[in-house]
Amino acid sequence: MKLKRLKTKQSILTSFCTIILLFSFTDSSAQILKKFRLGVDFGLIFPHGKTDVIVGSEIKYTISDKLKIGARIEGAGLAKKIKNAEGNYITGSSRLNLNYTATAQYYLFETEKLFPFIEAGFGYYELADISSDIVNNYSRDIIWEDKPFSFDPTWGGMLKTGIEYDQVRLSFSYHFMPNSKVVINAIDQNISNNYFTFSIGYFIGK
Repeated sequence: MKLKRLKTKQSILTSFCTIILLFSFTDSSAQILKKFRLGVDFGLIFPHGKTDVIVGSEIKYTISDKLKIGARIEGAGLAKKIKNAEGNYITGSSRLNLNYTATAQYYLFETEKLFPFIEAGFGYYELADISSDIVNNYSRDIIWEDKPFSFDPTWGGMLKTGIEYDQVRLSFSYHFMPNSKVVINAIDQNISNNYFTFSIGYFIGK
C-alpha cells in the first residue's frame, strides 16, 4: 500500500513539474507567454482541531478575460481532533498535508483594479499520519501514549471566492473530501478531512 501511495505521489509530482517546465521554457511567442501567471500565497487553515498555516503555489493560463485554468500545489498543517463515544479525545500534532489540484477561476465582474472571482478545483490529497496521546475527557488521565493513526490519500474538491487588487489576491476556500475511518477502543469512527482556509497571495503575470 505504501509503495502504491509513493508511486502515485511521484507520478503527480512529475506531472506537475512537467507542466511548470513546459510553461517556463516553451518556445511559443511572447504573446502566448503573457497569458501565464505564477502565484504564491500564505494563510490560515481551520480544520476540526486547531488553527494552523498553509502555503501554496500555482500556475494559471488565461482562456479569456473572464476565465483562467491552472494547476496548484498546496501544503497545509493539519491537527485532527478525534473523539469517541466514551468521551475520550485526542488532538494530534500538526503534520504537513499536500494536495495537487487542477483549477478553474471565473471573474464575476471588474472595476478599474478590483476583480472579485470564484474558483473551483479537483485533485489528489495526501493526508499525513498523526500520533497523539489519548486522554480521558473527564479525568485527563492518559489512556494510550503516542498512539499512531494513519489516513489514506484521497481525491477531493475545492471551492474558493475572493478578490484581486493589482497583483495581490485575498481569498477564502473550502476543501472537501471523503471522511477517514479510524478505530479507537474497538469503536469505528469517521473523521472529517474537510477544512476552511483564509489566505493572501501575490502573483506575477496577467
